[in-house]
Amino acid sequence: MQPAAIALAATVLLGWLDEGIQALLPNRVYALRDVGFNALAALMAIGTSLVLGWARRRGKGPSD
Repeated sequence: MQPAAIALAATVLLGWLDEGIQALLPNRVYALRDVGFNALAALMAIGTSLVLGWARRRGKGPSD
């Protein structure tokens, strides 16, 4: 679970950095909502990865 937390934190921090850079550019707009969407996408990807890993482990039984 620790790699998942690191991935989520890295996504949020990099998304915030990206938005900060956009705030400095005249033709771009800073939007905290975009940081939230990035975090949501990371949560969805991490959740999917965890569920698929669980399903793979569950599918391997003594007969495999």
